[in-house]
Amino acid sequence: METRKIPDSDITASTEFNVNHAAYLARLELRPQSAKNGDPPIPIAVYPLNGEFGTRDLGPHQNSPGIPYNVQLAPGPFGQPSGSIRFAGTPFSYIEFPNNGGLDTRFSLTILLWVFPENVDGPMINYGTKYSSVHFWIDNGETWARLMERRGGVSGVVLRNSLNHHSWNFIGFSYDYVTGVQRVWNDGKVCDAANVGQFELKTQEVIRMGVKDGDPRFLKGRISCFQVYDKALTEREVQAVRGLCFRKVPSNPVAFFPLNGQYETTDASHSHNPPGEASNVELASGPDGNMGGSHQFWGNLTSFIQFPNFGGLDTRYSMTLLAWIYHEQRKGPILNYFSIGYYGVRFMVSEQGYFFVELRSSENTTLKILEGSVLQHKTWHFVGSSYNYVSGEFTIWLNGSVDNRTIVDTPVELATQESAFMGATSNSQFKGRISCLQLYDRVLSVLEIEDAKQLCSTTVRFTLFYAIGRSNRNQTVYVGEAVELKCDAISNKTVQWSKDGAVLQSKTTGYGTSLLIGSVQYSDEGMYTCEVINKAGAIDASYNVAMRVKDFFEEDAILTSHKADWLLTGHVMASERSVDNSLQCMQHCANSANGHCRSFNYNRVTGECQLNNATGHAQKSADRLKTKIGYSHYYEADRPRNIMVFP
Repeated sequence: METRKIPDSDITASTEFNVNHAAYLARLELRPQSAKNGDPPIPIAVYPLNGEFGTRDLGPHQNSPGIPYNVQLAPGPFGQPSGSIRFAGTPFSYIEFPNNGGLDTRFSLTILLWVFPENVDGPMINYGTKYSSVHFWIDNGETWARLMERRGGVSGVVLRNSLNHHSWNFIGFSYDYVTGVQRVWNDGKVCDAANVGQFELKTQEVIRMGVKDGDPRFLKGRISCFQVYDKALTEREVQAVRGLCFRKVPSNPVAFFPLNGQYETTDASHSHNPPGEASNVELASGPDGNMGGSHQFWGNLTSFIQFPNFGGLDTRYSMTLLAWIYHEQRKGPILNYFSIGYYGVRFMVSEQGYFFVELRSSENTTLKILEGSVLQHKTWHFVGSSYNYVSGEFTIWLNGSVDNRTIVDTPVELATQESAFMGATSNSQFKGRISCLQLYDRVLSVLEIEDAKQLCSTTVRFTLFYAIGRSNRNQTVYVGEAVELKCDAISNKTVQWSKDGAVLQSKTTGYGTSLLIGSVQYSDEGMYTCEVINKAGAIDASYNVAMRVKDFFEEDAILTSHKADWLLTGHVMASERSVDNSLQCMQHCANSANGHCRSFNYNRVTGECQLNNATGHAQKSADRLKTKIGYSHYYEADRPRNIMVFP
């Protein structure tokens, strides 16, 4: 196949369409689409490869977990203690991702990942275990991407890009079936491109990471956040999913108003405060450029949002308030606790354009006014302030960093008990846009504020949907997971949750409620019912959710199970008690001293986790195994089927 290397700016759509083009277009019509234009792309698979999720796929298809061999958890791209998986650079250190069709993109493709290479060549992504299919390697210290035709041909072009060794790199490659263009990505930018023509991709086999059979090169280094898409992502889309696996929500905001088209003025936190009452405001583009991502205020007395405060917005002691603002040269309140004759804590933009906060006590006296930097007009800024009741530390935050800080000498209770106004008071009116208002009754750390900065982005909404917020249907969850069961209600009706007929909680709300289980255990399995009850006591609506709780290893998983009533004996190197689930037991094995652990046994009744320095197979090694009901024995499936002892 003839190919031509071209600049990215010269790439145009191919005019040659093969006989499968119609099938490709039909596939595009059938695949899941983003809810709105501008939302992040939906992956067919996303493997965080970290201590929290292991090798599970958090994407919508929930492909089978990868099967790891002799790999270890290691620090991740942003310093997370178990934020990646490290490959040892040996023929026995790799991950194999089963492919039952869920990883077969066939036409277009984008693969992205974070890698921390250690000056050793080897495969990062290789479709197939022995023969070459689509692959993405480190070769001579550079990335090396090559496509393979489904019928067996080679694309003819190898695209390369330099890497920073012993540091983290966000890299990937893509292929657009319609244009015939292949690209290589580094840190969200195209660094090489070529028109390789139009053909179907050889992506129907399993994916190996770290090792290819018969090749002496073995990857040494760390990988995190492996993502697969069945489309060629744009530059903006690649940049949008750069932090897909790493954003977390700071815990327990007392109020969270996204102020966007999805939530409008509704509180999206678990506090379910009443929604803000809006006057003469309208939706506008937000910090990420997407329409409907903020509310526009017009700088007059009639343009404001009033947030009722029945105690839910009263932090009283410590507090952190954060918001995105787009200032258009007019002073006014970002948030002002206020009622007639009462002036509370104020978060304002001044006439001169700087952000300032006035702390006031519950006795209606000013404690201190702290000013931040002058804000550039018509530019988005992430601003905020925090106050520590114990230490007296009073801080202004700007774009995730400390902008100004002082100490309030005498600790006092804050004036936060009245309703809060955004956009206008009698003597000042803000002109501009505001998005993502967050309120906490504690002081957030620098890292938490950096995470809060991303909280309203479309990328984070996607991450939360697949990591925690599952749909309200019959569902299976794993031990240790968090799950939120949602039930919407209106008009101040009572929402009552019950499990297997026993009432769990009853709450009156006009804005919906949910049942949150922070760490699912086997005892949580059952049928959950949400009943919406009107004032007359009649049931207006009922929603049922059957929740099944599974051990992480009960199906295709990180290690394969042999038989539930066999226990490996004679090679026990350690035993841990009070282990919550088999995933934690596996992590004890993976992190064992000197890497000697080769299998483990977990008793989910007693919580005992037994670590072994050998693997075994019952049929050929019955003399070394002992029957013990309640245990599950896991071993590495490709090992020789006899006991293997490791010194």
